[in-house]
Amino acid sequence: MLHALASYFSETYGANECSTISTMNEEGVGVLLPGVDVQTVNDDDEPVVGEPGWIRVRSSGCVSRYINNPEATQKMFKNGWFYPGDIGVLKDHRMLKLIGRADDLLNIKGIKYAPQEIENSLLAALPIREVCVVTLADDEDVHHAVVVIVPKDTDGKNEIKQKLPGLVLSFFGNTKLIFVRKLPRTAGGKLQRKKITEMVKPEPAV
Repeated sequence: MLHALASYFSETYGANECSTISTMNEEGVGVLLPGVDVQTVNDDDEPVVGEPGWIRVRSSGCVSRYINNPEATQKMFKNGWFYPGDIGVLKDHRMLKLIGRADDLLNIKGIKYAPQEIENSLLAALPIREVCVVTLADDEDVHHAVVVIVPKDTDGKNEIKQKLPGLVLSFFGNTKLIFVRKLPRTAGGKLQRKKITEMVKPEPAV
């Protein structure tokens, strides 16, 4: 049984400030390690369970401040808790589902979406190699979704165009689709979302 668990939870979730926080599988779900206390809280800093919230952590392995950086300390450390800047869902107080970085959340018409969950759904449903969902603001500063896709092959483009609206309409309404040959990533393999947003911005009118 222990071997099966070790195989299932093949990665870990943690931060330099707190070391390892939980196990983590490919779907972003893991079990909190012994001695690690984690809560998810809403924008009013109230604990929530079973719904997305800001992750906060405390344990004997956490540091309490940043040296010579009081601004970052005030932002990331509050009342004995460390706030790593991630969004997650806590289930049964010991099972954590990591949704993603708060900075990566898409804000469309006042509703926040985790791009990773939508991207994983699209990867499973469409003939695509890579995908990234970003937002662009229109002339009235209203943000709209842009789905940037690297198709598996040229033949799959028509299928993607036909099926994509039905897959994202319930989330975003009208969505722009852009095909590219490659998506920029960090050395660690993470999507460079800011760079991708700049890639798909329309040229300013002359």
